[in-house]
Amino acid sequence: MFVPYSECDVEDFIENEMAARIADNEKFRDFVNALTAWGDFLERFFYLNDTYFWDRETHEWNPEFRKHFDNETEAWLYADKIFKMNVENYFAGYPEYSKAYIEYVLRCDEENVPFGDDFYEFVAKKMIEDGEIKIDWEKVM
Repeated sequence: MFVPYSECDVEDFIENEMAARIADNEKFRDFVNALTAWGDFLERFFYLNDTYFWDRETHEWNPEFRKHFDNETEAWLYADKIFKMNVENYFAGYPEYSKAYIEYVLRCDEENVPFGDDFYEFVAKKMIEDGEIKIDWEKVM
């Protein structure tokens, strides 16, 4: 990878370039756009502390989560509140991204994806920063 001489922070420049390349990848975009809560990008927003809302095998409520509510409506309302809070925290500083993502998920229409390249680059960069996507610095430098 060519790094312009004018770049002072080489690692940041490389992270941004890698994020842009990852963001263009169709499989990455499919991962982000998927409206399944098991194994795709959406899953990360259905946790409260370390408790995932659903049982991965039965796709029913996780008993550890569900036991805190008297009825299913209460569980759904709380899950919705936590989902929105988690999305807003993930996209902190970018309210337009959190708003677009929440609306997309609630609309539940994978055919009409409202995200631009900048959205995918943000997600890719965040995943690099969070260590979810690893950069092999020995191969890059």
